[in-house]
Amino acid sequence: VSSPAVGSPSLGSDDRSHRDVTIRNAISLELACPDTLRAVKAAVPLAGCGQLLRTVAQPRCAEIAYDRSFVVERIDEFWSHSWHAKAWQKICVLMARYNGAQAIVAGTIAAAFGAGLTAAGVLPSMSKKPDAFGKNVADFPLHSRHGDDIGYACWGLLFGTLACIMALPLWRSSRSVFLDRACIHQSDAVLRKLGVDSIGAFLKMSKFMVVLWDPTYVTRLWCVFEMAAYLKTHDTDKDKRKRLIIRPLMLGPVSFAMFVGCVLVYMYYLLSPPSLHPMIIMPLWVPLCVTPVLHALRKYHRRLSTLKEQCHNFSVDGAFCHCCTVAHVDRNTGEVIPCDRELVEACIVSWFGDMSSFEDEVRTHLYSNFARQLGNHAFPYHWLVCSMCPTVWAHFDIFAAKFRIGMYVEAAATLVYALTFWLCVIPLFFVWCVKSAALLRRKCRAFAGADIWVSAFIALVSAVPCAGIWWATYLPSQIDADTEIIRSLVFFGIFAPLSAAAWR
Repeated sequence: VSSPAVGSPSLGSDDRSHRDVTIRNAISLELACPDTLRAVKAAVPLAGCGQLLRTVAQPRCAEIAYDRSFVVERIDEFWSHSWHAKAWQKICVLMARYNGAQAIVAGTIAAAFGAGLTAAGVLPSMSKKPDAFGKNVADFPLHSRHGDDIGYACWGLLFGTLACIMALPLWRSSRSVFLDRACIHQSDAVLRKLGVDSIGAFLKMSKFMVVLWDPTYVTRLWCVFEMAAYLKTHDTDKDKRKRLIIRPLMLGPVSFAMFVGCVLVYMYYLLSPPSLHPMIIMPLWVPLCVTPVLHALRKYHRRLSTLKEQCHNFSVDGAFCHCCTVAHVDRNTGEVIPCDRELVEACIVSWFGDMSSFEDEVRTHLYSNFARQLGNHAFPYHWLVCSMCPTVWAHFDIFAAKFRIGMYVEAAATLVYALTFWLCVIPLFFVWCVKSAALLRRKCRAFAGADIWVSAFIALVSAVPCAGIWWATYLPSQIDADTEIIRSLVFFGIFAPLSAAAWR
């Protein structure tokens, strides 16, 4: 057993004996009591927009959450996080992870319903636009080859957005998770000690460990302990690195920023007056909407650089614990607080042989595992396409407008265009944005507000590839084909290989 931290008050003989028992229990990775292994449904800590995750949450909230916890044989996911991280960022990431897919499904159903009402003539159109090929050829593929004005609306986009926003906090995920504030009693001293003594066993009995990473994570000693315990208890699992899921907290805010930007782009696209030519205005409107996204992406990449540096320079000595910051004395009672560093270091030495072996494991494997999870562009493709779902909802409105006046073939082709924009064109443009944000991620401090101007400059430069991609949508119109379906398939054939090559 390692020695207590230097400068910590000495424990009495009884306290020392109890502390040694606690350390032995932690090293054994066994439950202090069979009923101690508890979990809650993910919906419990996410209720009230993540009320339990906020540092200002009242003790009563924790007691209610503990009452809703239940004894389990296995835990689906162990949430490992720093209480010093920003609560709203944790809530964003967890909402997206556990409720995001269901919210997207709800939004898509609502968007289809809204577009259906538009197609049936129940809801009115909002904007009349001329046929692209009859009067304004460059407006392809929003319009069709007929000469009549088409009445467009954004009911599908509006219904889908509202339904998604409402479903996100209201969906109740049934996955069992471990959150210390909910699964360890916060007021009963005996139950609290049993829970703390069994943290290693909780990790051992967890299928996955979800790390909500921010720059404070590896600076907190108990976060380091949780990482060490999970690696130790799953050392024979061939997929242990896949089961260690690392999510940077900025991933949530960036995803929501992209969602909002996408809604604004297509809202304007559907409702812009005919006098403003979309092929000219859109390459300018898109950069304006993506400026906040690029600003968030630049901050996101600064955090990723910090994570890489922290992993490569990781040291247990660099982590802090609360007991050491208060000199191991309870400020309210004056009683001596046992040193957590003694327990954590004793466990690591017992599990890995020595401290350096564990540190080498983190330095050599943790960041590479993290980079593989995020992909080549440091952003998961499935997170991107979920954030860009308003693209599909907007095309439902285009479908409805064409279907309403009997342009059935053109309406069907619109669905092919929708999938192409959603899965290929926008991801291709995103590669440009994310690479630019990574290259110019350094924060500018030349003057107040200088950094946002850097993001605006990147957005302005992005108007060039945006215009190129936008004008490329006109290429299929030059094909002499019998139906719009063939042109839409050609459109897909142009961008699908490009997007696949960019995201391979």
